[in-house]
Amino acid sequence: MKRVTTPIKRVVNALVHESARDDELTVARHEAFILSHLGGGAIALVAAVAYRVVAGTPDPFVLVVFAWLVAPASLALVLSRTGSLASCHLLSAASLAGLVGSVAAVTGGISSFAIAWIIAVPAEAALSGSRRVVSASIAMCIATLAAVFAVEYWQAVPVLYRFDDIALVPAIGIISALGYVGGLAMSAQELHSLATGVIRRSEERYRLLAEDVSDLITRHDAIGSVIDVSGAVRGLLGCDRPAVLGGGFLDFVHLADRPSVLTALTGTARTGEPATVEFRLAHPGRGGATRRGYRWVELRCRRPERSGHDAAPWEVVAVTRDITASKAQQLVVLEARDEAERANTAKTHFLAKISHELRTPLNAIIGFSEILQEELGDLAGHERRFEYAGLIHESGSHLLAVVNDLMDMSRLEVGALDISPRPFALHETLEICAQVMGPIADREQVELVCDLPAGEIEIVADPRACRQIVLNLLSNALKFTPPHGRVTLGTATDGDMVEIIVADTGVGIPPEALSSIGNPFFQVDNGLDRKHEGAGLGLSVVKGLVELHGGATRIESRVGEGTRVTVRMPRTTPAQNQPGDAGDGGEGLRCIA
Repeated sequence: MKRVTTPIKRVVNALVHESARDDELTVARHEAFILSHLGGGAIALVAAVAYRVVAGTPDPFVLVVFAWLVAPASLALVLSRTGSLASCHLLSAASLAGLVGSVAAVTGGISSFAIAWIIAVPAEAALSGSRRVVSASIAMCIATLAAVFAVEYWQAVPVLYRFDDIALVPAIGIISALGYVGGLAMSAQELHSLATGVIRRSEERYRLLAEDVSDLITRHDAIGSVIDVSGAVRGLLGCDRPAVLGGGFLDFVHLADRPSVLTALTGTARTGEPATVEFRLAHPGRGGATRRGYRWVELRCRRPERSGHDAAPWEVVAVTRDITASKAQQLVVLEARDEAERANTAKTHFLAKISHELRTPLNAIIGFSEILQEELGDLAGHERRFEYAGLIHESGSHLLAVVNDLMDMSRLEVGALDISPRPFALHETLEICAQVMGPIADREQVELVCDLPAGEIEIVADPRACRQIVLNLLSNALKFTPPHGRVTLGTATDGDMVEIIVADTGVGIPPEALSSIGNPFFQVDNGLDRKHEGAGLGLSVVKGLVELHGGATRIESRVGEGTRVTVRMPRTTPAQNQPGDAGDGGEGLRCIA
């Protein structure tokens, strides 16, 4: 049997239009139509030849009937060229109904043997799978029966053939009609089985995709309630499907994000426009009792096209994907961008401040040098030249201090500044620092008090770094303390920690600026016309040097009352360089005098 049917099937399949080849069920419907009409035309042609051999030349009406039976074969070719199955089925139904009505009209009317064939019209139309075509074919059958009855009732057409005396003819008509309809029923059953298989395979394929992908696929009704959910619910939410059905899905959505999720779902259900929303979705702990925080997800929803009469209206399909990792990457990018913007702002501030800080003493050096040159030419007095030389020296010293601070700060930031700890007497070092800053305090009319407790404190640290820490703190305190104010230098011990305390009765620091004190180039008085000179690096260097020793810096201040800076350092600092490397000469830490 395979040898007979396989070549025929190949020929029929080759006649299927290209537009129908994307769907297996549509291909089967086209093949059934083409095969039945080509086969019916071939059988009619063979019957005409047999009639000619047995009964002789047919009369004109019989000839027309045979031609009418062969004609539907051309519809198979029309379908092959156009691919319009519904139109071809309508033409076929009209042709068959017309043929049955015409034969019945001239062979006895309603009682004709041909009337049994009228049932084949809707049976054949059912193979189209179109309700419109079946309804039209039923209407054609009713119209044909009404026409045959009217023709018989009014005797509009003479009866040419009567087979009342031949009982076999009506039986042949009924049996042949039943045979044809039975063949159509078998074809319909095959199409039904094929459709069931296609649907089952499609459902299995899509369910396999839905169950295996990590994205959560949900179906929602018009108000956002979950109708169905994929197996990824356990991986994403850590719960079973029943916990998500209905309104359970929203219970996992962060309270602040629920309005946006509902708006996306209901908006898509109402308008049909796809929507995307990002929100936070809770992940419960084991057993679903305790929530373990939220993760970021992205929900994309769309409203599918209604594929049939029973399809649910306004249904929405949503795909939810975990985007926590991408959100973290976005946060890193945003932080990097903010850091770059802050760095760019700091660079701008640095250039503005440092240019102002360098320009002022340079102008003094250049200006007084020119005056000194002119007065030397005029042999001016010794006192004037001595005053100019002192101003030049002071300006040059200030420039040197700014450059030293910049070098130390850059070394601290890149980790290239090392310390060389060794034992030394802390009080002795602090007294030397107070003596160094004494002339500056006298000039500013500020009382500098060295309030050190009795007994020496031995610590292991870098002496130069400690001197620079104390000198920078004293310099800052004297700078921001008005005349007749007071600056106090003291120490305290707390277990293995030593505290160096510098307190003043100066202008103080506003609360909003305290958190920024110690950042490079930060100054409370931030304008270019500020009253106090400096690049804003002193406390930054102090903070970096203290951290190198494993200590910390604490600043307390009240506006108008003064500032208290406490440096906490361990009594013993682990060595970074060999003790023999520590000395007061060479390049290293610089003390501001």
